Order: sequence, then structure tokens, then C-alpha cells
Amino acid sequence: MKTLSETWFADGYIDFELKKYTLLAYLQEIHKCFSENKLYPQLADIIFHYNNLAAFRENKKYLQEQFPKKLNGLQLEKLQILFEQMIEDDELMHELEEIINYATGEIQRTITNGTEIYEFVEEKLVIHWTATKVISSSVKAGTTTPAYINTASAFLRNTMRNIAASAPNTSTAGPATSQIPTKILNPN
Repeated sequence: MKTLSETWFADGYIDFELKKYTLLAYLQEIHKCFSENKLYPQLADIIFHYNNLAAFRENKKYLQEQFPKKLNGLQLEKLQILFEQMIEDDELMHELEEIINYATGEIQRTITNGTEIYEFVEEKLVIHWTATKVISSSVKAGTTTPAYINTASAFLRNTMRNIAASAPNTSTAGPATSQIPTKILNPN
């Protein structure tokens, strides 16, 4: 499956159409997997990219706020001091902003599609618990030692650990992640 790099939107030549079609090709493969009800690792990956874009946008905004500003005027009736940005975004930054705005919308729709499938499966999932006898391969005093494990429980624990490990860190992504269901972001 085709994957995107962490900084796909800023890698190489920065052109809106190029990045748009790169994203659309990637999302087409994600949708193909979703149509086959394959959510892992595609859903975690697409959430990562969404959070990455949101974090870039927030960091850019924070950086712009930290640059010095030039006094532009006063509004006495509102008791405000007006400032003007000394450093404006250039054409490249406007192109990046356009790419990010488009990509977050498209990725959000894909995440919504994936979470609908996830929630449907979660509602319909019925697990029958059975104990399975596993024979240990170690031999002590000429006999084998049986061990009993609950295979369904072990499978679920491992699956949830894998999902949690691949889920993006949502604490730095900002308010944009509030649109993603918390069941997907924090499965524990």
C-alpha cells in the first residue's frame, strides 16, 4: 500500500495541484481498504496525518504570534492598540496553507468514514469466550506442562495494545482532534 511521509505536504516541490493529487491517490487506497472493511493500520495512519497537519497549523500560528509587531495605531473609543505584522507570509506559505486546508477537509471525511465502520463493527461484535489448552514445549521430568489461556482475551489485549501504540499523540494536536471520536483516539 502506498504511504505518505510525515511531511508529505512540504516535501519536494510545493504545488497545490501536485499535493492534492498525491493526497487523493493515497486516500483512494485508504477508501479501497475501508470498502473491504480493513481498518488497521489505515485508520491509525490517516488519523496520524490529520493530527500532523493540525499540529503544523497550530505551530505556524504560534510562531507568527511570537514575531515582533509594528505599532499601527490607536483606537481610543475601544482602548485598543493596533499592531501590524512585520513579517507576512510569502507565496510559499500561502500555498502550504491552501494545501493544509484542503487536506484536513479530505482527511476528516475519510476519518469519519473509517470511524463509522469501526463503530458498526464494535456494535455488532460478539465474542465467545473459550479456554484453549496450550501444551508447553518445555519438558520437565519427562512430561509436558499444560498451560491454559483465554485466546480471545489475549487476542483483544494484543490488538488494543497495537492500536494504542500506533494511535497518534493527541495532546499536541490542538482543538482540531475534538472532531474525531475518542474511542478511536484513545481505545483504552
